[in-house]
Amino acid sequence: MLSSKYRLFFCLCLQVFGEIPPRKENDDPEGRKEEKNLKSLIPKDRKAPYEVREIIDLVLDKESFFEIGGGYGKSLVTGFARLSGYPVGILGNDCNYDGGAVTAKASEKMTRFVDVCDTFNIPVVNFLDNPGFFKFGLQAEESGVIRHGVRALYSVWQASVPWVSIIIRRVFGGAGGGHGNSDQLNLPYAWPSGTGVHCQSKAV
Repeated sequence: MLSSKYRLFFCLCLQVFGEIPPRKENDDPEGRKEEKNLKSLIPKDRKAPYEVREIIDLVLDKESFFEIGGGYGKSLVTGFARLSGYPVGILGNDCNYDGGAVTAKASEKMTRFVDVCDTFNIPVVNFLDNPGFFKFGLQAEESGVIRHGVRALYSVWQASVPWVSIIIRRVFGGAGGGHGNSDQLNLPYAWPSGTGVHCQSKAV
């Protein structure tokens, strides 16, 4: 028998273009309490790494997260899951690779994933710990990180699906600022450990 995560993937593959993804009833209570405190998963030492996939698994419906492209653009986690039974697309910065910064490969990965979510009407939940673009050094410049990064930001801003951003730790720079279209449903939240820089009009 297929696990719930594989059933979700095939459900999305068989979805008719233009339709809203169906909700699936589950026995995972919305108000469940975890043995692990979510706040304790973020180290007090701001330079210490942590596992973003552990946070993703605890927040979403149990055993529903299906990661895609785990071996490419490793500073960005992408995949599908269910949240209260609804299919959602998941983005998350992995600070264990390049500090969670957006590389050229991560930008390509983000562009393709956001375009897929927008095409099939899948809302996006974004777990942010983003220090900006990884743009220092000759190798970064030769990779075209700014060109790919701008394309990724454009895909985010043209997306029409609902977008929820959860700032886990850091949101800085141009890459950190591009997390949702302000003209669409865009809900930003901050973890107790979250910090960042925003324009004055948005910060009030």
